[in-house]
Amino acid sequence: MRMAKLAATVLYYDGVQVFEGIDDSGDRYLGAMIDSEPGADRYLVTGVSPDHLRELRAGKRDLRAVLLECSHEGWYLARVGDNFAVPFDLERQQGALLDHDYLPEDGILLAGTEDGIDNTAVGQPVSRVS
Repeated sequence: MRMAKLAATVLYYDGVQVFEGIDDSGDRYLGAMIDSEPGADRYLVTGVSPDHLRELRAGKRDLRAVLLECSHEGWYLARVGDNFAVPFDLERQQGALLDHDYLPEDGILLAGTEDGIDNTAVGQPVSRVS
């Protein structure tokens, strides 16, 4: 099982909605919240390239498209507690991501700085699965 830690918050709204993670080998990940429970939040996570992150942060690509494009090499679910205070496990999932209800709606674009610090979402809120 892979483990990752928070590298950057990409979108924050009443908690981390979208994040960039990194593992010990330097691989980067993009995570989007799918569910919130007392004590832990669940995230859909895919590997991500620097170019995809840059385009997402600049508002050139929507969140769903980036997650889908990056999921061809695999996708994961992660349960994160304590506001990302400790590294978290990435549980590899089977099957195509499109076959599951974890993806956000189309059209969620980030607007703001390319470094992600002042980003706000434009469009529908990030989907959550109950």
